[in-house]
Amino acid sequence: IGYMAARRAGVPVVAVSRGWTWATLKVRAYEWLDRRILNHVDHVVCVSGGQATKVRRAGVRPGKITVIHNSIDTRRFGTPEASGAKTLTGMFENVPSRIAMAVGRLSPEKGFGRLVECAALLRERGLDVGFVLVGEGPEREALEHAVARAGLAGRFILAGFRKDVDRLIPHADLLVQSSYTEGMPNVVLEAMAASVPVVATSVGGTPEVVEEGVTGLLVRPGRAEDLAAGITAVLANEANRLRMGHAACERVRSDFTFASQSAAYQELLDRLVGTSVREPAMSAAAEQSMAG
Repeated sequence: IGYMAARRAGVPVVAVSRGWTWATLKVRAYEWLDRRILNHVDHVVCVSGGQATKVRRAGVRPGKITVIHNSIDTRRFGTPEASGAKTLTGMFENVPSRIAMAVGRLSPEKGFGRLVECAALLRERGLDVGFVLVGEGPEREALEHAVARAGLAGRFILAGFRKDVDRLIPHADLLVQSSYTEGMPNVVLEAMAASVPVVATSVGGTPEVVEEGVTGLLVRPGRAEDLAAGITAVLANEANRLRMGHAACERVRSDFTFASQSAAYQELLDRLVGTSVREPAMSAAAEQSMAG
């Protein structure tokens, strides 16, 4: 509808491509339509180089694609609230030595089933790590059963949807992302802005944010063993964990701010308006008036 309205008005059409998940049949239908439309708009903004690769594979010419990364308001993570630590640890009956957080919709593409398996591996190896997963979605019941089967009750907390994630993240020891696919994960940016290192699957735009061994660790998707190894490595050296967190914060505050994002959009839109504006389509009434 937006495409047709813009064409009628004679203005450039810019689409923003954030990612494709193939999560459900309905989502697949919408994503199929999205790929068809992208071939006809004036320009496509991709939130990561990884998504730009997918858009090119969908047939969009490289000259019509610009990568503009997601950004966050880093001021949200200026000074952590002490009450957030109490809230986070209060989710556990027996507070673990370390807490790993994960945040996202409970849907298949997020790979949270592998995260439960990872938690079970760490427990078997004697690591006292508790997990807090924030989010809701269609996979909740399956995850609840997986947690119970693995004997992780009280150690793997399904915290549901929460509005206070900003308060909680700064008090986690690390953030874990277990996704099979991503565009540009905002929660990774948020954790990094809060000086929390990240262990994440190397998918989509995540490697464009997480610098291996500097701001976190990257692992292969779909492998609980790799997630467990990454978490173990980060938590094994406290000084290195803190250095990663500091480097992560510096990275986000330098390259993923609203100021840098808005400047990139302004440059692109100025260019499109200066070179791609079409004359508004003339109404039938106006055409008849001109003919008369």
